[in-house]
Amino acid sequence: MTVSSKETPSYLWEVLFKLKQPRRKADADIIPFNLHLSETQIQAVQKALMALDVYLIDGPPATGKTSIVVECILQEIARGNRVMVFGATEQGLDMIASKIVPGLSKKIKLCRLSHSAQTVPHIALDALILSHEEGQLAAKHKSSLKDAKEESLKREVKRLELQAIETIVDMASVVLSTIVGLRDKKIRELLGKRKYVVAVDDASLLIEVGLWIPMQLASKIILSGDSVQLSPRIRSEQSIKGGLNISLFEKLKTYYPEYTISLVTQHRMNNSIMTLVSEPLYHNRLKASDSISLSSLKKKKKTALDKIKDEIAEVRKIIDRNLLLVDTNGCQYGESATGEESKFNMGYLFM
Repeated sequence: MTVSSKETPSYLWEVLFKLKQPRRKADADIIPFNLHLSETQIQAVQKALMALDVYLIDGPPATGKTSIVVECILQEIARGNRVMVFGATEQGLDMIASKIVPGLSKKIKLCRLSHSAQTVPHIALDALILSHEEGQLAAKHKSSLKDAKEESLKREVKRLELQAIETIVDMASVVLSTIVGLRDKKIRELLGKRKYVVAVDDASLLIEVGLWIPMQLASKIILSGDSVQLSPRIRSEQSIKGGLNISLFEKLKTYYPEYTISLVTQHRMNNSIMTLVSEPLYHNRLKASDSISLSSLKKKKKTALDKIKDEIAEVRKIIDRNLLLVDTNGCQYGESATGEESKFNMGYLFM
């Protein structure tokens, strides 16, 4: 995508096209909203706030990327900046919304540009439209539409809805959207009246062209991702040859390593399981946090009768392992029905 010759490109756009170097402030003091962040995560947030144009958070799953992005969003809002949270999926936006809403003052207005807001439904655009007088009047007109040919009433409904949307977007300090939410030209025009700090979780999943629309609305971008496991899903060989399998996140990480933090401490796998992915995928750089590194499936010792000590010993040999794979092929573990829709499997229960 190119910038129109009639417009002066923003500094950020020149950074994205590697025409200029990113900038940063000397320092950024913060009081964390999330008191459970590690020292490394707090440092990542500070560096993201110091960055004036672009900052990248790179790391495998369970390293705390989303927690850092959420903290950055709350910190930018606290500094009076408008924020756009752009997501690869609606489910991802649901999770981000559920995390940022509890940390915000009720005075801060949010708007979710989609019809799917399962965790925080009151910030969805449809719900917000109905909370405005114009939206309520439009809904009333809609209910009285009996003839598809009533064009004048249809135009009035559209006008009222657009008026409500303009008010909502203008008042929103935080806008959440996927690429689908930005498909409407009128909404893009309303958003384009101001600039946003654009935060994108799992940005490495998105093809480059999928990010250019929110980039046009950005004064600064904060991207998180993992290009090893979470890269764009491209099936076309021709598209791969054309480079569409390389995300903007991956490109910027290559351009500006000094504006990238690489997280290596994960909080999900113990040392033994972690080795399965750390060695082949991350050159043995992963570390397990202290809270999880030595955990296993081993159960605490229990008092048992002498006559079953042998059985307990055999069970302990199995549950001492970190990972147990059971092949039930050929065991004839078939499902049984209760007469209703529910089914059960006695073989699995016995196992």
